[in-house]
Amino acid sequence: MLAVWQKEFWELFRGFRIWLILFSLFLISYQLYHWFPSFSSILFGEPLYIAQYSWSFDLIFRLMGFLLIFIISHGSISQEVQSGRIRLWITSVTRGNLILGKYLGVLTFWLFTVTLIYLVFSYLDRSFSFYILFHLWSIVFLAVGITLLFSTLWTKQTYILLVGFLTAIALIIIEGAVMITTDQPVFSFATFIFDWTSLLPWIWIEIGLLALWGAIFILRRKDL
Repeated sequence: MLAVWQKEFWELFRGFRIWLILFSLFLISYQLYHWFPSFSSILFGEPLYIAQYSWSFDLIFRLMGFLLIFIISHGSISQEVQSGRIRLWITSVTRGNLILGKYLGVLTFWLFTVTLIYLVFSYLDRSFSFYILFHLWSIVFLAVGITLLFSTLWTKQTYILLVGFLTAIALIIIEGAVMITTDQPVFSFATFIFDWTSLLPWIWIEIGLLALWGAIFILRRKDL
Protein backbone atom coordinates (compact mmCIF):
# COMPACT_ATOMS: atom_id res chain seq x y z
CA MET A 1 0.00 0.00 0.00
CA LEU A 2 2.84 2.39 0.82
CA ALA A 3 4.34 1.95 -2.66
CA VAL A 4 1.00 2.77 -4.29
CA TRP A 5 0.58 5.78 -1.99
CA GLN A 6 4.02 7.17 -2.84
CA LYS A 7 3.63 6.54 -6.58
CA GLU A 8 0.25 8.28 -6.73
CA PHE A 9 1.44 11.25 -4.66
CA TRP A 10 4.63 11.86 -6.63
CA GLU A 11 2.91 11.44 -9.99
CA LEU A 12 0.59 14.27 -9.02
CA PHE A 13 3.38 16.31 -7.44
CA ARG A 14 5.56 16.12 -10.56
CA GLY A 15 2.73 17.05 -12.92
CA PHE A 16 3.39 20.47 -14.48
CA ARG A 17 -0.21 20.79 -15.65
CA ILE A 18 -1.54 20.35 -12.12
CA TRP A 19 0.69 23.06 -10.68
CA LEU A 20 -0.30 25.36 -13.53
CA ILE A 21 -3.96 24.78 -12.67
CA LEU A 22 -3.28 25.38 -8.97
CA PHE A 23 -1.41 28.59 -9.76
CA SER A 24 -4.36 29.72 -11.88
CA LEU A 25 -6.67 28.91 -8.96
CA PHE A 26 -4.47 31.04 -6.71
CA LEU A 27 -4.54 33.98 -9.14
CA ILE A 28 -8.31 33.77 -9.63
CA SER A 29 -8.85 33.71 -5.86
CA TYR A 30 -6.48 36.64 -5.42
CA GLN A 31 -8.17 38.71 -8.11
CA LEU A 32 -11.67 37.84 -6.90
CA TYR A 33 -10.93 39.82 -3.75
CA HIS A 34 -10.66 42.93 -5.94
CA TRP A 35 -13.29 42.06 -8.55
CA PHE A 36 -16.11 40.94 -6.27
CA PRO A 37 -17.49 44.40 -5.27
CA SER A 38 -17.99 45.56 -8.87
CA PHE A 39 -19.22 42.12 -9.98
CA SER A 40 -21.74 41.88 -7.12
CA SER A 41 -23.03 45.40 -7.79
CA ILE A 42 -24.03 44.23 -11.29
CA LEU A 43 -25.80 41.14 -9.92
CA PHE A 44 -27.38 42.56 -6.76
CA GLY A 45 -27.48 46.30 -7.42
CA GLU A 46 -25.05 47.09 -4.63
CA PRO A 47 -21.44 46.12 -3.99
CA LEU A 48 -20.63 43.27 -1.62
CA TYR A 49 -17.16 42.98 -0.18
CA ILE A 50 -15.02 39.97 0.61
CA ALA A 51 -13.23 40.96 3.78
CA GLN A 52 -10.16 38.75 3.30
CA TYR A 53 -8.16 37.01 0.57
CA SER A 54 -8.67 33.64 2.26
CA TRP A 55 -12.43 34.05 1.93
CA SER A 56 -12.15 34.45 -1.84
CA PHE A 57 -10.16 31.19 -2.02
CA ASP A 58 -12.76 29.55 0.21
CA LEU A 59 -15.52 30.73 -2.13
CA ILE A 60 -13.78 29.48 -5.28
CA PHE A 61 -12.74 26.11 -3.86
CA ARG A 62 -16.09 25.37 -2.23
CA LEU A 63 -17.78 25.88 -5.59
CA MET A 64 -15.14 24.43 -7.94
CA GLY A 65 -12.83 22.27 -5.82
CA PHE A 66 -14.75 19.03 -6.34
CA LEU A 67 -14.77 19.48 -10.12
CA LEU A 68 -11.07 20.34 -10.18
CA ILE A 69 -10.05 17.24 -8.21
CA PHE A 70 -12.43 15.03 -10.19
CA ILE A 71 -11.16 16.14 -13.61
CA ILE A 72 -7.53 15.57 -12.65
CA SER A 73 -7.93 12.24 -10.81
CA HIS A 74 -10.97 10.57 -12.40
CA GLY A 75 -8.84 7.95 -14.17
CA SER A 76 -7.01 6.70 -11.08
CA ILE A 77 -8.54 3.21 -11.20
CA SER A 78 -10.32 3.05 -14.57
CA GLN A 79 -7.14 3.72 -16.54
CA GLU A 80 -5.31 1.02 -14.59
CA VAL A 81 -8.10 -1.43 -15.49
CA GLN A 82 -8.19 -0.41 -19.16
CA SER A 83 -4.43 -0.68 -19.58
CA GLY A 84 -4.21 -3.97 -17.69
CA ARG A 85 -1.67 -2.56 -15.21
CA ILE A 86 -4.02 -3.36 -12.37
CA ARG A 87 -3.24 -7.07 -12.82
CA LEU A 88 0.40 -6.31 -12.05
CA TRP A 89 -0.57 -4.31 -8.97
CA ILE A 90 -2.77 -7.02 -7.48
CA THR A 91 0.07 -9.53 -7.66
CA SER A 92 1.91 -7.52 -4.99
CA VAL A 93 -0.90 -5.79 -3.04
CA THR A 94 -4.46 -6.68 -2.19
CA ARG A 95 -7.27 -4.93 -4.01
CA GLY A 96 -8.29 -3.15 -0.84
CA ASN A 97 -4.75 -1.89 -0.25
CA LEU A 98 -4.55 -0.75 -3.87
CA ILE A 99 -7.61 1.45 -3.39
CA LEU A 100 -6.32 2.71 -0.03
CA GLY A 101 -2.93 3.54 -1.53
CA LYS A 102 -4.51 5.43 -4.42
CA TYR A 103 -6.84 7.22 -2.01
CA LEU A 104 -4.09 8.28 0.39
CA GLY A 105 -1.82 9.42 -2.45
CA VAL A 106 -4.46 11.66 -4.02
CA LEU A 107 -5.80 12.80 -0.63
CA THR A 108 -2.45 13.83 0.83
CA PHE A 109 -1.48 15.71 -2.33
CA TRP A 110 -4.67 17.78 -2.33
CA LEU A 111 -4.64 18.35 1.42
CA PHE A 112 -1.06 19.59 1.10
CA THR A 113 -1.74 21.94 -1.82
CA VAL A 114 -5.02 23.32 -0.47
CA THR A 115 -3.46 23.93 2.94
CA LEU A 116 -0.44 25.62 1.34
CA ILE A 117 -2.59 28.00 -0.72
CA TYR A 118 -4.81 28.80 2.25
CA LEU A 119 -1.81 29.52 4.48
CA VAL A 120 -0.42 31.94 1.89
CA PHE A 121 -3.72 33.82 1.84
CA SER A 122 -3.91 33.72 5.64
CA TYR A 123 -0.45 35.28 5.77
CA LEU A 124 -1.64 38.07 3.45
CA ASP A 125 -4.72 38.54 5.66
CA ARG A 126 -2.73 38.34 8.90
CA SER A 127 -5.48 36.08 10.23
CA PHE A 128 -6.36 32.39 10.28
CA SER A 129 -9.67 30.51 10.49
CA PHE A 130 -9.46 26.80 11.22
CA TYR A 131 -13.14 26.43 10.34
CA ILE A 132 -12.56 27.64 6.77
CA LEU A 133 -9.53 25.36 6.36
CA PHE A 134 -11.45 22.41 7.81
CA HIS A 135 -14.30 23.01 5.37
CA LEU A 136 -11.80 23.03 2.49
CA TRP A 137 -10.35 19.75 3.78
CA SER A 138 -13.82 18.21 3.93
CA ILE A 139 -14.38 18.98 0.24
CA VAL A 140 -11.08 17.24 -0.54
CA PHE A 141 -12.20 14.14 1.41
CA LEU A 142 -15.53 14.15 -0.43
CA ALA A 143 -14.03 14.70 -3.88
CA VAL A 144 -11.29 12.07 -3.58
CA GLY A 145 -13.64 9.41 -2.19
CA ILE A 146 -16.32 9.92 -4.84
CA THR A 147 -13.74 10.19 -7.63
CA LEU A 148 -12.27 6.80 -6.71
CA LEU A 149 -15.76 5.29 -6.40
CA PHE A 150 -16.78 6.41 -9.89
CA SER A 151 -13.39 5.40 -11.30
CA THR A 152 -13.90 1.91 -9.83
CA LEU A 153 -17.53 1.60 -10.97
CA TRP A 154 -16.90 2.34 -14.64
CA THR A 155 -14.01 2.02 -17.06
CA LYS A 156 -15.47 4.23 -19.79
CA GLN A 157 -14.26 7.78 -19.25
CA THR A 158 -17.46 9.20 -20.76
CA TYR A 159 -19.64 7.68 -18.03
CA ILE A 160 -17.26 8.74 -15.28
CA LEU A 161 -17.06 12.33 -16.51
CA LEU A 162 -20.82 12.62 -17.05
CA VAL A 163 -21.73 11.42 -13.56
CA GLY A 164 -18.88 13.44 -12.08
CA PHE A 165 -20.08 16.66 -13.72
CA LEU A 166 -23.63 16.05 -12.49
CA THR A 167 -22.32 15.45 -8.97
CA ALA A 168 -20.21 18.62 -9.17
CA ILE A 169 -23.26 20.64 -10.22
CA ALA A 170 -25.24 19.26 -7.27
CA LEU A 171 -22.42 20.18 -4.90
CA ILE A 172 -22.17 23.69 -6.36
CA ILE A 173 -25.90 24.16 -5.78
CA ILE A 174 -25.67 22.93 -2.18
CA GLU A 175 -22.59 24.98 -1.28
CA GLY A 176 -23.96 28.02 -3.09
CA ALA A 177 -27.27 27.76 -1.25
CA VAL A 178 -25.46 27.49 2.08
CA MET A 179 -23.37 30.59 1.39
CA ILE A 180 -26.34 32.63 0.17
CA THR A 181 -28.84 31.68 2.88
CA THR A 182 -26.45 31.87 5.83
CA ASP A 183 -23.91 34.33 7.13
CA GLN A 184 -20.77 32.36 6.39
CA PRO A 185 -18.09 32.70 5.46
CA VAL A 186 -18.03 35.11 2.52
CA PHE A 187 -20.29 37.85 3.77
CA SER A 188 -19.57 38.02 7.49
CA PHE A 189 -17.98 36.20 10.41
CA ALA A 190 -20.55 33.82 11.90
CA THR A 191 -20.01 31.81 15.04
CA PHE A 192 -20.18 28.43 13.38
CA ILE A 193 -20.64 26.53 16.65
CA PHE A 194 -24.26 27.69 16.73
CA ASP A 195 -24.91 27.30 13.02
CA TRP A 196 -26.26 24.09 11.48
CA THR A 197 -23.86 24.54 8.59
CA SER A 198 -21.03 23.61 10.95
CA LEU A 199 -22.18 20.02 10.39
CA LEU A 200 -21.66 20.23 6.62
CA PRO A 201 -17.90 19.49 6.64
CA TRP A 202 -18.50 16.39 8.76
CA ILE A 203 -21.19 15.26 6.32
CA TRP A 204 -18.81 15.68 3.37
CA ILE A 205 -16.09 13.70 5.17
CA GLU A 206 -18.49 10.88 6.04
CA ILE A 207 -19.79 10.67 2.47
CA GLY A 208 -16.22 10.63 1.18
CA LEU A 209 -15.26 7.78 3.52
CA LEU A 210 -18.41 5.84 2.59
CA ALA A 211 -17.49 6.29 -1.07
CA LEU A 212 -14.00 4.95 -0.30
CA TRP A 213 -15.52 1.89 1.37
CA GLY A 214 -17.79 1.44 -1.67
CA ALA A 215 -14.80 1.58 -4.03
CA ILE A 216 -12.99 -1.09 -2.00
CA PHE A 217 -16.11 -3.28 -1.91
CA ILE A 218 -16.64 -3.00 -5.68
CA LEU A 219 -13.02 -3.63 -6.68
CA ARG A 220 -12.82 -6.74 -4.48
CA ARG A 221 -15.72 -8.21 -6.45
CA LYS A 222 -14.82 -6.83 -9.87
CA ASP A 223 -13.81 -9.23 -12.61
CA LEU A 224 -10.42 -8.04 -13.85
